[in-house]
Amino acid sequence: MSGDNTAAHRRADRVAQVECADVHRRTEVRRNQRSLRTVENTNLGRHGTPEEMANVHAFLASGEASYGFEFIGAASPFHQLL
Repeated sequence: MSGDNTAAHRRADRVAQVECADVHRRTEVRRNQRSLRTVENTNLGRHGTPEEMANVHAFLASGEASYGFEFIGAASPFHQLL
């Protein structure tokens, strides 16, 4: 009887692994579709690099971007960086 129980557990584990792999595959497909839609809607047709994004944030947080500072707002924790 314990042998049947062990076999049933192994089957259940295999089913769970397949279902989990399927969920991961579908999640990855949706992520790729969202990424492609995002890129299609950008002027450059690509994602910004981490360095480019950091430069934008640094500029908006700087005193040279008064509009950015007003947008971020003095109540924001970013105003402490200036």
